Amino acid sequence: MKKVKHAFTMIELLIVIVILGILAKFGTELLLRIYEDYVVGTMNNRLLSHSEVAVTQIANRLQYRVRESMVVHQNGNITPIANTVDAQDNGTVFEWIGYDVDGMRGDEISTAPTWSGFIDVDHIAGTTINLVSPGSDWNRIASVITSLSPNGAVAPALFFIGDDSIQVMNGFGWNGVGLANQNGNMHPVNIGGGADQFSPTVGNFSGVNVYEYYRLAWTAYALELFADPIPSDANRLSLRLWYGYQPWNGEQFNQGTSRVLMQGVTSLAFATIGDTLKVQVCVGDSKLSGGTGAFSVCKEKTIY
Repeated sequence: MKKVKHAFTMIELLIVIVILGILAKFGTELLLRIYEDYVVGTMNNRLLSHSEVAVTQIANRLQYRVRESMVVHQNGNITPIANTVDAQDNGTVFEWIGYDVDGMRGDEISTAPTWSGFIDVDHIAGTTINLVSPGSDWNRIASVITSLSPNGAVAPALFFIGDDSIQVMNGFGWNGVGLANQNGNMHPVNIGGGADQFSPTVGNFSGVNVYEYYRLAWTAYALELFADPIPSDANRLSLRLWYGYQPWNGEQFNQGTSRVLMQGVTSLAFATIGDTLKVQVCVGDSKLSGGTGAFSVCKEKTIY
């Protein structure tokens, strides 16, 4: 008995070729779309993660700011931050003074604050009119500040809560000139004069309004937008944090210590409503927008 071998007919072959052509056309497009979605999703998650880290670090420092001290350097001018400031320009700088929250939390010796935040307004010690702060310990204050300061310098200042004579530029030292007396909003003080006493670095407290509550500060902070050094993407900006400098002693932000918080920044914005502050950081990646830099994601925090 003869075995019959069956073969494909021409019609069957044509049908198979057509089906393979359809799969080749739409299957490739589908795979490409899946790959593109994966790349976009991965980059988007990376941008969201990095912006979240950056805005959280900024918010952590702003939480302990001296509210009245915030200024912005923009277009060659230094002005107080009022309402909303949205910066997208190389060279824009935001500055503020932060009080010593670490000293308020205590140290390795005790969980009690190293400085109490209270002034005994009825107690005047000595001819220089030292300020007495019951419960404070200058040795512990010096230890905390020295360990935190990048250069080990101890050059603190007081800010009185309730001081209503705010001189944003001259009172904090933002004009680049050190305070020559105690008539500003920051009050430079020395370590010494007693374990719980503040002795003035310049001038004295005679004739100066002294309030019962204060904050102790040893550093100002600055956020600087600067041109990213990556040659392949000249339109990108980076965000840098400066700290460890004292404007009340005439120091400017670029005399401090810095580190880069974020690359690929498209904008940095602050909005103030009363004592409430909102900060927003937007970052982008030109690879997701065909080199136009139009794709960006934003993260924001509200600080009370």
